Amino acid sequence: MTHFRIPILAAGAVVWRPAGATKEVVLVHRPRGDWSFPKGKAAFGEPLAAAAVREVREETGLSVVLGPWLAGTRYDKDGWPKVVDYFAAVTDPATADLFTPSTEIDEMCWRPLDQAAALLSRPADRLVLSGLERRTAMTTTSVILVRHATMQGDKRDWEGRGKERPLDAAGGAQARAIAAMLSAYGPSRIYSADSRRCLETVQPFAAATRLTVCSDKRLRGRHFHLDYALQIAGEAMDAGRSTVICAHKEGLSRLLTEMCRHRADDVPTAVTIPKGGVVVLHSVAGKITDISQHLAT
Repeated sequence: MTHFRIPILAAGAVVWRPAGATKEVVLVHRPRGDWSFPKGKAAFGEPLAAAAVREVREETGLSVVLGPWLAGTRYDKDGWPKVVDYFAAVTDPATADLFTPSTEIDEMCWRPLDQAAALLSRPADRLVLSGLERRTAMTTTSVILVRHATMQGDKRDWEGRGKERPLDAAGGAQARAIAAMLSAYGPSRIYSADSRRCLETVQPFAAATRLTVCSDKRLRGRHFHLDYALQIAGEAMDAGRSTVICAHKEGLSRLLTEMCRHRADDVPTAVTIPKGGVVVLHSVAGKITDISQHLAT
């Protein structure tokens, strides 16, 4: 017989810091007897990137900013499948000594990569660790492409100006999920098309971080100016300044293709970002090394 099972979704992070010629990573010990990376179940509707940051903070006291996705692990827990997605992460040194033992996590430590591999209890976690060695040479910069969330009514029935069409209730929920997602990557600048739907999509994140939204017609619909968008994204990567760009479907697809054409080894094939979709371009020294795709639901 067939047996279809929806997995429990969880997320965690491999938190690292430079240590001479190598790296050190954070491991946590659970009282049941295993050493692993900080991780935990995502709350209902919580983006996995946000869940990873929250779980690291709850289990270790560390505030982190995510880098690229590293790997996923899958195993059964109490007869139910569980999938854990892991991201690379760097931490704020000011939170390094905030760990408090609990009934869930009784010990935390920093270990060099070779010692960490020997200490980890699950073979699958050692594969995740090898992904950090292979893919993350140093801290990455994120250029985050965001397509606006869902809107009120139907385009054909909307009687006002197209740029004034607002988000609907589902779009508002998507915008709040996007804010949590963006916070995980720690961007310091926000650029948006001047359409209401784009501005409302980034508003929750802007309000939470007190960042100013740079609104511009040149990021909207048929007015989209590719050279302007490429300048924003390119300068962000070259300066090492993580940045958000919120725009419409066609413009974002062109921007993604051109950024990869000039700054990556591979060009994605016909990527269309859905409403509420987020594409994170991770770069090192101005070169795109990884791409992460998320969807706010």
